[in-house]
Amino acid sequence: MSKSLADLCIFCIANNLQNINNVGAFLCQNDHEVLLELLCDHDMFTAYNLPYVTRQLLTSRLKNIALRYSRQVNDNLLHCVAQSGCKLKSFTLLECAKVTGEYKNAVLPFHRPQFELSFIKAQPEAQYFYD
Repeated sequence: MSKSLADLCIFCIANNLQNINNVGAFLCQNDHEVLLELLCDHDMFTAYNLPYVTRQLLTSRLKNIALRYSRQVNDNLLHCVAQSGCKLKSFTLLECAKVTGEYKNAVLPFHRPQFELSFIKAQPEAQYFYD
C-alpha cells in the first residue's frame, strides 16, 4: 500500500511534535483531527507526547475526535480533552481498554443541546458520541 504525500507529512509531524514549535498554529482543522487519529492508531499517546498533544493539538478549532482501538487512551486523556475548550460536534470512543466508567465525568463538559450522546452496547468498551 502506498501512502500519499499528505499522509507522510502528517506522520512526520506526529514523530516530531516536540521539535516543531507551536505546531498546532500551522495546521488546519482537518489536519488536527487526522493527526490525533494517527497518534491514536499508532499508540503514540505516550507520557512523553501527551503534553505536546494537550498544549498544541487540543484547541478550540477541533470539531471531531475519533479515538479507536487504543491501549493508551485513558481517563486522563479524556479529562485533558474536556479541559481543552474544544467545541466538538462529534466524539467517537471505541474499544479503548484503559477508559473506565469515570470517563463520563470528563465528557460531560462537551454536552450541549446540539451535541447528542449515544451509547452502543453491542460491544463491551464501545461508546459512540455523535452529532
